[in-house]
Amino acid sequence: MKMTSLKVSTPEGSSGRVLTSAEDFIFRYDEDALPNMAISLTMPVRPEEFRRRDLHPIFQMNLPEGYVLESFAGTTVGARR
Repeated sequence: MKMTSLKVSTPEGSSGRVLTSAEDFIFRYDEDALPNMAISLTMPVRPEEFRRRDLHPIFQMNLPEGYVLESFAGTTVGARR
């Protein structure tokens, strides 16, 4: 199973990684993450991963919109290449 990952950092340093699988989005804190490196009040630092079918809300609110989002997804209609 192929998983894609994205490094997540806060001003305090590297916090963890967002991983995607065929079915879920997973956020996993780094083993050395400290409580002040939490990415959200609803996602405190812990050893267990956070798993959801949809992208976690803290990451959804930081997604680009419109044309930029479409170009990241590779679905922009009429884009020049």
